[in-house]
Amino acid sequence: MLKRYKFAVLFALLLFLPMSSLQSSTIDELKDKIQDREKQISDIESEIASYQKTLDETEKKASTLNNEIIIRDTRIKKINADIRLTESNIKKAELVIETLILEILDKEQKITDRKATLAELIRTIHELEGETLIEIFLANEQISDFFGDVEYLQNLDSAIQANLMNLKDLKTILENEKELNEREKSKLSTLRSDFSARKTIEENIKKDKAALLKKTQQEEAKYQQLLDEREKARAEIIAEINEIEEQLRLLIDPSQLPPKGTKVLAWPVEDPFITQGYGYTVFAVKRSDIYQGKGHNGIDFRASIGTPILAVADGVVVDTGNTDLTCLGGSYGKWIVIKHSNNLATVYAHLSLINVKKGQEILGMGITEKKDEKFNEFWRQWQTRRIKKKIIGKHLFSERGDYLKEFKKMKYTEARVLDGFTPVTVDIFGDEIVLILNYNEPASCTVIHDKNTATSFINFFYQLWKIAER
Repeated sequence: MLKRYKFAVLFALLLFLPMSSLQSSTIDELKDKIQDREKQISDIESEIASYQKTLDETEKKASTLNNEIIIRDTRIKKINADIRLTESNIKKAELVIETLILEILDKEQKITDRKATLAELIRTIHELEGETLIEIFLANEQISDFFGDVEYLQNLDSAIQANLMNLKDLKTILENEKELNEREKSKLSTLRSDFSARKTIEENIKKDKAALLKKTQQEEAKYQQLLDEREKARAEIIAEINEIEEQLRLLIDPSQLPPKGTKVLAWPVEDPFITQGYGYTVFAVKRSDIYQGKGHNGIDFRASIGTPILAVADGVVVDTGNTDLTCLGGSYGKWIVIKHSNNLATVYAHLSLINVKKGQEILGMGITEKKDEKFNEFWRQWQTRRIKKKIIGKHLFSERGDYLKEFKKMKYTEARVLDGFTPVTVDIFGDEIVLILNYNEPASCTVIHDKNTATSFINFFYQLWKIAER
């Protein structure tokens, strides 16, 4: 009877291992707070949609000073609502993380308790297994008690199997909750970055409005004059861009580009909506004065101010700029260029904020395979590490050969040839470090850590790069 009572207690523990009432209450409260946040988020999203509708309607109207001020005021209201939305999403993410932490702790405690109880049950059954069926039979006064004990042992064995499966399920749930927790942490980090970016955008719009009012002094005639000046400046910039593009087309090697029709690029925005396609669109033909009969040289997507822009493929930021500094509203505005591993590059223009940095470049000149093979092997391995870090490498070789062919096949790598063997190689890392390598015996290496020296070598490198052969 004593043993059966012990089994009953252990069996009950196995079947019922609840979290503490306090912990359960806390999780429920957090979930209620999350629902409240979701309601706030829904309300703010409706407010943002209303502002966007006003913007869309106003931007279709004639370009007048009053309309431009309305557009800027509405943009300020919308971005302010975006900021509040981001704040609510941050609070929600923090609550979700807090809930997940409590649920993870609960699962860990349940697993610990279940392991301990299972261990105790197994030890008890092991002790009982020392008794033979004859001994159990003789220990019972009635035959029905004997069969009851045998059935009880069989039920305990089944319960152990079931709880082992339950333990396995708990571990799976625990791993899933830990993974979800990491994703929420990553989401929270992104939201905090978005919050900071939107605050900057809000300040920029306010400055833009103030500058417009200062220049026009709220007079329509002055605004129209400013508009005409921008249109002229815009036409000049587009003409210059077209000329540069024509020159670049002559330098492009078509064999180095992905085959036509291959899907190599993703969309730059979520839920993309194209407002103007590439080439001779209806608008480009109608307004040939804008594109000078060359067609539209990009693809326009509808996106409200502050919308995150995505890289269309893996790559490195090679340059950024802002044409508004010289001609406000005349051309690309804030722009980014990303070079991809498939030899393509993409430009992202009309941005409300640049929130990336130019990727690091490593420049090398005087590169030759005419040195001890151990050096060539070292640099092959080093290039692999560079490529993994997506650092762009530009290399000037002193002669053609298999070593050059290897480099030309590497990702994030450009290689050109400037004939003239030299036993000395110069590598420039970023904008501060210069490495001078002499491969003659005894080999030597000189490191210069100086920004001015690096700048001089960088300028020299690009002068040679212009005249080098591809």
